[in-house]
Amino acid sequence: MSVDEVKLGTMSPEIDEKTLHDKVTRGAALTKEEQAVLAAWYSSEDAAEARVINAGGDTDPLASMCARIQTIEAENERLCIEIAALRHQLANTVSRSDCMSISELEEYEDRLARGEIK
Repeated sequence: MSVDEVKLGTMSPEIDEKTLHDKVTRGAALTKEEQAVLAAWYSSEDAAEARVINAGGDTDPLASMCARIQTIEAENERLCIEIAALRHQLANTVSRSDCMSISELEEYEDRLARGEIK
Protein backbone atom coordinates (compact mmCIF):
# COMPACT_ATOMS: atom_id res chain seq x y z
CA MET A 1 0.00 0.00 0.00
CA SER A 2 1.44 3.38 -0.95
CA VAL A 3 1.53 6.51 1.16
CA ASP A 4 -1.28 7.91 -1.00
CA GLU A 5 -3.42 4.83 -0.44
CA VAL A 6 -2.98 5.09 3.32
CA LYS A 7 -3.98 8.74 3.10
CA LEU A 8 -7.16 7.87 1.21
CA GLY A 9 -8.61 6.27 4.36
CA THR A 10 -9.84 8.47 7.17
CA MET A 11 -6.62 10.45 7.35
CA SER A 12 -6.99 14.18 7.17
CA PRO A 13 -5.73 15.35 3.76
CA GLU A 14 -3.83 18.27 5.25
CA ILE A 15 -1.48 16.05 7.27
CA ASP A 16 1.96 16.10 5.71
CA GLU A 17 4.48 13.28 6.18
CA LYS A 18 7.29 15.74 6.88
CA THR A 19 5.16 17.32 9.60
CA LEU A 20 4.53 13.88 11.11
CA HIS A 21 8.27 13.16 10.98
CA ASP A 22 8.97 16.46 12.70
CA LYS A 23 6.39 15.67 15.41
CA VAL A 24 7.77 12.22 16.14
CA THR A 25 11.40 13.40 16.23
CA ARG A 26 10.38 15.98 18.83
CA GLY A 27 8.82 13.26 20.99
CA ALA A 28 5.17 13.90 20.18
CA ALA A 29 2.80 10.92 20.19
CA LEU A 30 1.18 9.96 16.90
CA THR A 31 -2.13 8.22 16.37
CA LYS A 32 -2.01 4.72 14.88
CA GLU A 33 -3.21 6.19 11.61
CA GLU A 34 -0.45 8.82 11.62
CA GLN A 35 2.09 6.11 12.50
CA ALA A 36 0.92 4.05 9.51
CA VAL A 37 1.24 7.04 7.18
CA LEU A 38 4.68 7.87 8.53
CA ALA A 39 5.88 4.26 8.27
CA ALA A 40 4.63 4.07 4.69
CA TRP A 41 6.40 7.34 3.90
CA TYR A 42 9.64 6.09 5.47
CA SER A 43 9.35 2.92 3.39
CA SER A 44 8.75 4.96 0.25
CA GLU A 45 11.71 7.22 1.01
CA ASP A 46 13.96 4.22 1.74
CA ALA A 47 12.96 2.57 -1.53
CA ALA A 48 13.62 5.80 -3.46
CA GLU A 49 17.00 6.13 -1.77
CA ALA A 50 17.84 2.51 -2.62
CA ARG A 51 16.93 3.17 -6.27
CA VAL A 52 19.24 6.20 -6.37
CA ILE A 53 22.06 4.21 -4.79
CA ASN A 54 21.59 1.34 -7.23
CA ALA A 55 21.26 3.68 -10.23
CA GLY A 56 24.63 5.20 -9.35
CA GLY A 57 26.36 2.06 -10.53
CA ASP A 58 26.65 0.55 -7.06
CA THR A 59 27.39 -3.09 -7.73
CA ASP A 60 27.92 -4.01 -4.08
CA PRO A 61 25.46 -6.84 -3.47
CA LEU A 62 25.73 -6.40 0.30
CA ALA A 63 24.67 -2.74 0.11
CA SER A 64 21.85 -3.67 -2.22
CA MET A 65 20.68 -6.43 0.13
CA CYS A 66 20.86 -4.09 3.15
CA ALA A 67 18.74 -1.50 1.34
CA ARG A 68 16.19 -4.19 0.45
CA ILE A 69 16.09 -5.43 4.06
CA GLN A 70 15.50 -1.89 5.31
CA THR A 71 12.64 -1.45 2.86
CA ILE A 72 11.08 -4.74 3.93
CA GLU A 73 11.49 -3.88 7.63
CA ALA A 74 9.75 -0.53 7.11
CA GLU A 75 6.92 -2.20 5.20
CA ASN A 76 6.61 -4.85 7.92
CA GLU A 77 6.38 -2.16 10.60
CA ARG A 78 3.70 -0.35 8.61
CA LEU A 79 1.74 -3.57 8.20
CA CYS A 80 1.96 -4.32 11.93
CA ILE A 81 0.57 -0.87 12.70
CA GLU A 82 -2.18 -1.34 10.11
CA ILE A 83 -3.10 -4.77 11.55
CA ALA A 84 -3.28 -3.31 15.05
CA ALA A 85 -5.52 -0.50 13.82
CA LEU A 86 -7.78 -2.97 11.99
CA ARG A 87 -8.03 -5.18 15.10
CA HIS A 88 -8.97 -2.13 17.13
CA GLN A 89 -11.56 -1.12 14.53
CA LEU A 90 -12.96 -4.66 14.47
CA ALA A 91 -13.21 -4.77 18.24
CA ASN A 92 -15.10 -1.48 18.22
CA THR A 93 -17.54 -2.37 15.42
CA VAL A 94 -18.52 -5.94 16.21
CA SER A 95 -20.14 -6.94 19.47
CA ARG A 96 -18.22 -9.38 21.65
CA SER A 97 -20.93 -12.01 21.24
CA ASP A 98 -20.40 -12.00 17.46
CA CYS A 99 -16.66 -12.64 17.37
CA MET A 100 -13.55 -13.47 19.34
CA SER A 101 -11.92 -10.96 21.64
CA ILE A 102 -8.55 -9.60 20.61
CA SER A 103 -6.77 -11.92 23.06
CA GLU A 104 -8.77 -14.90 21.76
CA LEU A 105 -7.91 -13.90 18.18
CA GLU A 106 -4.21 -13.59 19.06
CA GLU A 107 -4.28 -17.00 20.78
CA TYR A 108 -5.99 -18.49 17.72
CA GLU A 109 -3.34 -16.95 15.43
CA ASP A 110 -0.55 -18.31 17.67
CA ARG A 111 -2.06 -21.81 17.67
CA LEU A 112 -2.50 -21.62 13.89
CA ALA A 113 1.13 -20.56 13.46
CA ARG A 114 2.31 -23.44 15.65
CA GLY A 115 0.29 -25.86 13.53
CA GLU A 116 -1.98 -26.91 16.38
CA ILE A 117 -5.06 -26.13 14.30
CA LYS A 118 -5.69 -26.08 10.59
